[in-house]
Amino acid sequence: MTAQTARLLVDGNGQIIPNQYYDVVTDSFKASEGGTGISVGGTAVSSSNPLPVAQTDGLTVSGTVIGTLAHQATSGIPTVLFTTSMLNYESITVQVTSAGTSCTVTYETSDDNSTWISTSGLSFTNVGNSALTTTSSAVGGIQFTRKGLYFRARVSAYGVNSTVTAIGTLSKAPAVQQGLISIDRKSVV
Repeated sequence: MTAQTARLLVDGNGQIIPNQYYDVVTDSFKASEGGTGISVGGTAVSSSNPLPVAQTDGLTVSGTVIGTLAHQATSGIPTVLFTTSMLNYESITVQVTSAGTSCTVTYETSDDNSTWISTSGLSFTNVGNSALTTTSSAVGGIQFTRKGLYFRARVSAYGVNSTVTAIGTLSKAPAVQQGLISIDRKSVV
């Protein structure tokens, strides 16, 4: 078996299924003797020593909410556009592509995926003289640094028959958030 003629089978967690491979020459699954023949750190790949799988930079999450004042007032349930784990990521950029009419998107973070706290980010249009924001009500984008294990965007206020859509892009690079600082009446960015 060579790298050109075989593929290893990997489960949903990125772990190699022991003693199995797919032979592209014979177009069939085969049992291998003595494991996979691959090692990580000098130890054979197994369920206790899995093959490391790199997470993709630029992973996207998205959501759309269509709502009315009546639905929002009677449901009592936060209408979440998306929730994502920030594990192994340093920042997320959220772009609202449809803001609806009189709608507000609130951005929140949590470490337990249950108790949510408002989190702030920097607008795409900020040139160093605007405060960080925790909500948006127009089409645009905001970049957030990781402040908790989970991040979510939810519609906290609805306009009648409005549609809100947002897309989030996770990044392994930290967000650089500049703000305006005043020292002795001089502005420094």
